[in-house]
Amino acid sequence: MDNKKFFYAIVLLSKVLFYSEPVPFDAMFSNVLVDKMSSGGGIPNVSRLPKTDQQTIDAIAQIYTV
Repeated sequence: MDNKKFFYAIVLLSKVLFYSEPVPFDAMFSNVLVDKMSSGGGIPNVSRLPKTDQQTIDAIAQIYTV
């Protein structure tokens, strides 16, 4: 699968999973980047700040240059 088909499939997936969002891809992408850390008792504690490591920066750059 080449890059264009992969990103097309990702966009379609975002439209299915986040159909009620105005921009489904951005909602899915930001949800993927959210740090989900578990707290006491196994209950997830979701921080809404995206990870900002080098891999995330590279992925964002690659997606927006296609």
